[in-house]
Amino acid sequence: MIRPSELASYCRSADLELQQTRGMEHNPLTKRYWLSNDASVNYLFATQKPMV
Repeated sequence: MIRPSELASYCRSADLELQQTRGMEHNPLTKRYWLSNDASVNYLFATQKPMV
């Protein structure tokens, strides 16, 4: 498993600017997903390549 801090480091190494990190939660009973502030298990990163 890649921790959010590791992925952020990889993004910086690839010259990507981290715009936002969001957690993603899931309820298997209702089969619904939603975004949250908890990035401890599932998470998404939004990055951007800097303009030159």
